[in-house]
Amino acid sequence: ILERSLRLLHPFMPFVTEEIWQRFGVGESIVVAPWPERHEEHVFEEEPGVEGGFRLLQEVITRIRQARSDYELPPQTPIGLAVPDGPLRLLLHEYDEPVRRMAGLSGIVVASGDADGEDTIRLLVGATQLRLQPGAGFDPAVALARLSRKLAAGEADRAKAAAKLANPAFAEKAPVEVRAKVEAQVAELDRQVESLREQLAGLE
Repeated sequence: ILERSLRLLHPFMPFVTEEIWQRFGVGESIVVAPWPERHEEHVFEEEPGVEGGFRLLQEVITRIRQARSDYELPPQTPIGLAVPDGPLRLLLHEYDEPVRRMAGLSGIVVASGDADGEDTIRLLVGATQLRLQPGAGFDPAVALARLSRKLAAGEADRAKAAAKLANPAFAEKAPVEVRAKVEAQVAELDRQVESLREQLAGLE
């Protein structure tokens, strides 16, 4: 459907583009406008292009939303985000309003050294380490204790399921579908344990 719609719209694209240009009031006509200049300060070291840039923004928003769930941060409470100066910071600055709105952020600031590590949550996006600032209501010690308990329980469940798979009697006598179910359980527990370890690392 999308491909068909694009084919139908294709002949009208120049007119649509000109209409958008006129609505913004940036010049007489896009036909006679000068070619855009390249601004080196807005270029990534490995330039991701438009698609890559939006993937990065999507990952930032997704990680922040996931962190709210992982660390039990109320969805209605705005939280801050500190970003190291660099290409990702420039990208977030350019799309500041929609990112803040979709991620529920009170603001996006430039990270300023060790002070940003106090009562914050670390998030790794690509090669960039971001820091969430959840505010005064967040107690990292409480979160650390809760996650440690969940990790211990998850590791115990994983060990029990893995031991079942390693048992020769179970491997030989259990039906194929039963073994597959336990294997899937182990894989899911592996994922949960790894996620909990990442969450703990974000608090340390």
